Amino acid sequence: MANYVVSEEFYASERGYGLVDQKMVEGETNNEKALNNGGWNLRSSFKGEYESCFATVSDGVKIVYDRQVLIYRIDVSEYGTYEVTVRGRADSDIRGMKIWTGRRNLVQDSMSLKEGEEYSKTFYTNVTPYIPALTSVPMMTKAIYICISGLGAIVRDIEVNRKDVPVIWIAGDSTLTDQNAGTPYYPYGSCTGWAQLLQAFVDGAAVSNHAHSGLTTNCFKDDGHWDIVRDRIKPGDVFVIQFGHNDQKRRNLSAFGGYKNNLEYYVDEVRKRGGRPVIVSPISRIPNCDDIEVYSLLEDYASACEMVAEEKEVPCIGLHKMTFGYWKKIGKASHDYFCRGDITHTNEYGARLAVNYIVEEVLDEDIEELSDYITGSNMVQILNPDSDTKNLPVETPEGGMFDIEMPYVDVDKNADYYEELSKGFKYGLFDPCVMHLHPEDEMPRAQLLMVLFKALRISGTRPYLGRFKDINKHEWDAGYIQTIVNDGIMDDETAGAECFRPDDALTVAEYSSFVVAGKYAVDKKKQEKNQKDSDSTFVVRSVDSKGVCNKHQYLNKMQAFDIAREMGVVDAVADSNAIITRAQCYIGLVRLMDILNVAEMELPDDVEVHPVG
Repeated sequence: MANYVVSEEFYASERGYGLVDQKMVEGETNNEKALNNGGWNLRSSFKGEYESCFATVSDGVKIVYDRQVLIYRIDVSEYGTYEVTVRGRADSDIRGMKIWTGRRNLVQDSMSLKEGEEYSKTFYTNVTPYIPALTSVPMMTKAIYICISGLGAIVRDIEVNRKDVPVIWIAGDSTLTDQNAGTPYYPYGSCTGWAQLLQAFVDGAAVSNHAHSGLTTNCFKDDGHWDIVRDRIKPGDVFVIQFGHNDQKRRNLSAFGGYKNNLEYYVDEVRKRGGRPVIVSPISRIPNCDDIEVYSLLEDYASACEMVAEEKEVPCIGLHKMTFGYWKKIGKASHDYFCRGDITHTNEYGARLAVNYIVEEVLDEDIEELSDYITGSNMVQILNPDSDTKNLPVETPEGGMFDIEMPYVDVDKNADYYEELSKGFKYGLFDPCVMHLHPEDEMPRAQLLMVLFKALRISGTRPYLGRFKDINKHEWDAGYIQTIVNDGIMDDETAGAECFRPDDALTVAEYSSFVVAGKYAVDKKKQEKNQKDSDSTFVVRSVDSKGVCNKHQYLNKMQAFDIAREMGVVDAVADSNAIITRAQCYIGLVRLMDILNVAEMELPDDVEVHPVG
């Protein structure tokens, strides 16, 4: 047993415990800093002396700066589960005190205390290796973080005991990962994964969240996260899995194909180790709407979860149905439950709603895998976003996720294409949250569109109007395909008469057709904007050296191939019928962006930039 009397003394590695000085936290990115700061980042708008946020009183250390968070670090000698007890006594009335552990995992919600009243909160936390976002290198730190928030909140001492208890392992994507938040703390502006709140419901077990931004059911295996869980899961542990948001952007992970197969794989592997799997259908984005219906792009993925649950006799929590129904019911008000300008990632209010739905279903359906540890007495409050301020501090922009070195483990730094791919990474063409770029793989036709639209800085269009029989409106790619139909970003031969053939490998000539037509479409929009701005007569003029009219739908793919070679986006010696690799596609698009001078423009509206700090 170790008991730590909390004082204002800051953490030092030689001592192994103490308050964390948020102004001294090390790290190249906000994400890295947050991992050394209990899941928090000090806001750039905070200009005060950090030491003045707290005061030593007779009963411990007290928060005296509104919305600031007290963070305490305790180093431990080994990985595993620990019993933690936090104690204190109020020296004045306290409202809304919260206790967090790990990477901003809530363990006690909105506690109110009267002056002189004591509290004691015991919970379990898991210390384990963790692969942070934006890197493949595991973080091996052995430390417990205890954080408290709320004006007047106070902590006197923390007791830590090594104790083996069951673990609830979490696998998933950005919608349930441990998201960073800023201090001072504003719930409306704090991106929050729902699994960050799960520990507050749990007695007798620890929650260990290995969900990550950008991950698919493949990436969780390929990038090393599954290895950490697989090597540590033991009989009686629970494995909660929720994917789908990123899987639907990969043609090989269709709902009833690769995605379903991977869910079955995890269920089987967890059971082999004596663990108990629970599937959660993906939380709904803010719904799409056309003239016929309000719909979700994740509906098939939710159905695949139910199918696996039935076939494998494993519990499935219907989070998708519950959240989709609620967003549909409240309409535009649903945006208050998400990060600003986002339709996928919830703020703390959205995460509270989601986790309460999950716990209600666990209890109503008596899902014993989780009901063994969850009781209704611990319900987290579902708060209306109007209950607190929506006016957030203005932050000074800091270095973003694309300012780091490329993290991909399958890109050789000595390869001829490394420099141009690095430029593409800086331009935001690639997802920095996954660890494999697959540069030598073939590029499928539909997969090209996602990165092409990033390069051109244009967005998809919904609803999809059904031009091709092999595309349906619920598919992620449908928005891109509707735009290329609307703007003529393809020739008739490349497009095909009835089928788009989204999964077919792309030839160099077909690639050329998309790239050249896309360039003309962007040029035309620029001309139209300039004409509108200048109120002069608009004349469509060609912009290529051959004088080809920019009514590009009349180009065939071989004409486009010739133009692409002249532009330099396709190598001069390229074979028009050869299958193009991802690296070749990316290099051509980097060169196209330089030609169009669009690299400094914002990414398209429908690009989901993962919030990783």
